[in-house]
Amino acid sequence: MPFKISFDLPNGPSINIADPKMNLEESYPRSPREKLFGLAQIPRMLDKANAKREGLLGEYIFPCPIDKIVLRFLGLSDQEFMDKIYKKEEMEILKWLSGIISSKETTDIDYINEKILQPKRVWWKKIYWFIFKILNPTRKSFSSWVEKVDYEEGRL
Repeated sequence: MPFKISFDLPNGPSINIADPKMNLEESYPRSPREKLFGLAQIPRMLDKANAKREGLLGEYIFPCPIDKIVLRFLGLSDQEFMDKIYKKEEMEILKWLSGIISSKETTDIDYINEKILQPKRVWWKKIYWFIFKILNPTRKSFSSWVEKVDYEEGRL
């Protein structure tokens, strides 16, 4: 079966799938909402992993808790992920990621995307945020971590 590239990025495919010179001290990684082969967070992880390897991660963390969800789902460690993308051509990275992600069930990918993009709040967190909003009505509230990140990085 021929290899097929599928992009699900909000603004079309990115020019650089994995920029080896990503400097997160001066710019932002891509949004957690951006998907590659149907899986959210992957483009952002590529940016952060490359920046970490180059010592240019800035205030970002790789792997953050969301990265760990995706890495666990893919069956990879953060070091394996960084090693696989380090100084590789875009097509090599795409083929590798496509092979891993295409082996997953669509329902499992949807579950991970929902876990990342629309996490369910437990009852005590809903109460906490309700009280917090009453005590501090001017503070911007967010429905998810992803929404907060996109707001802080100027995408909302």
